[in-house]
Amino acid sequence: MTDKIQAYLQAGQMTVANLLLAHYAEIGMTDTEFVLFLQIDSYRQRGNVFPDLQVIAQSMGKSLDEVYLVLQAMIEKNLIMIEQVTNQDGKKQDRYNLDNVTDKLFGKIIQKQNIQEQATQVLTEKTLFMNLEKEFGRALSPIEFETVKTWIDDDNYSIELIMQALREAVLNQAYSLKYMDRILISWEKQNIKTIQDVKRMREMHEQRKANAKPQPSSQPNKAAAPRVPLYDWTD
Repeated sequence: MTDKIQAYLQAGQMTVANLLLAHYAEIGMTDTEFVLFLQIDSYRQRGNVFPDLQVIAQSMGKSLDEVYLVLQAMIEKNLIMIEQVTNQDGKKQDRYNLDNVTDKLFGKIIQKQNIQEQATQVLTEKTLFMNLEKEFGRALSPIEFETVKTWIDDDNYSIELIMQALREAVLNQAYSLKYMDRILISWEKQNIKTIQDVKRMREMHEQRKANAKPQPSSQPNKAAAPRVPLYDWTD
């Protein structure tokens, strides 16, 4: 038993990226091609850049001709390349280049992320238009749709910032895109790009107002009714 454990440990281990394990089929690699890739990569990790396919065929339980066909298919799919390099002794030798697998894998992951981001963007824009029509109490005109799309696509205002401008307009009972546009332009001039920037600027404004407020007189006054602080960003 000890000898078996020792032999197992001496055989070593190889590293396989979890991303590749989860997505190899998405880059056009069959199960058999994936096993051949792992075989070649296992030798590469041990310093053998051009292993004997006969040995690999025996490990895979296939004939040499079958493995050659699998390798040829992988070369045609641009998954593996055979290239010549100069070894440490200055001699030319062949090696398997597996970099394209990684490139295709990352390309596929980025493509999926872009599709997801585009879907999220469409959903978020739809929510924005729905909120605008809800707060305005009417459907937007084609010109108003174009105005909002210009804010997003040309002016690069984030949807969350446009939503915040809508909230500010509603608080000031100004139900129009023109008023929102003036708010957004005002924020742009003040380098306000996020909701956090809006909150920070409002706090600074309220603090300045508090500092400039005259000291209350010693004469008793009637209790003032609580008010909602409104800040007209268009001023």
